[in-house]
Amino acid sequence: MSQRIIEECVSDLKRKGYIEIERVAFTGIFFGRDRLAPLIVEEISPGSPADKAGIKIGDRIIAVDGSKVENYNELRSLPIPSVGETRTYMILRNGQEMEFKITTISMSKMYTGNK
Repeated sequence: MSQRIIEECVSDLKRKGYIEIERVAFTGIFFGRDRLAPLIVEEISPGSPADKAGIKIGDRIIAVDGSKVENYNELRSLPIPSVGETRTYMILRNGQEMEFKITTISMSKMYTGNK
């Protein structure tokens, strides 16, 4: 996450007591709780960028923008995308590697249709 976004979120928390969700980038991909397990997609939000790109439950994410990722901790070590940023995901599905481009949207747009 860029330093500017972090500073804006901290400012929101101090002033308002919450973070405005239009600042939070969202793909619609959810994983299990084990941070060291392989990145197996456990849930996709219907209508989300990941859903529209063709990501499926059971897909395994093996790289993001060319950086190999084995687990959630490694995924979280990558720079957090901004709203509107496109990333390339390498997926392993049924033994085949597949490439998907996913452009993040704001959580506000996903859940309220705003912005």
